[in-house]
Amino acid sequence: GDGLTDLQEFQKGTVPYIADSDGDGISDGEEVSKYHTNPSMADTDGGGMPDNVEIQQGKNPNEAKDEGAFYDVNHDSKVTDADLGEILRIWNTCVGDARYNQALDFNHNGCIDVWDVMAVIVQMQATN
Repeated sequence: GDGLTDLQEFQKGTVPYIADSDGDGISDGEEVSKYHTNPSMADTDGGGMPDNVEIQQGKNPNEAKDEGAFYDVNHDSKVTDADLGEILRIWNTCVGDARYNQALDFNHNGCIDVWDVMAVIVQMQATN
């Protein structure tokens, strides 16, 4: 179990037989009782960073405003097309590939994938 009753699962829109309905690495029960995040959304605040990554980095998974600097790939204090271009240059690379850059693997899954690219796009839209 994930710590929620079937009734709570129904009320939250989660799946009773899956401990982590949104796949963000946090059980539905912990999302509800410990972190007060949405167990049916991997990114509760919609800022582009999964709840588990925000928690690991000491950020608030309920506030998107604290994510901007994280996606500033070229460190110019804003998230723009230039940042998107940087991550697209190494898109679809994984650990072991010479072009893989762990710092740009925002969801820490070992690959620069569509999630990482979308995270930059979402942050661009949120800050522009």
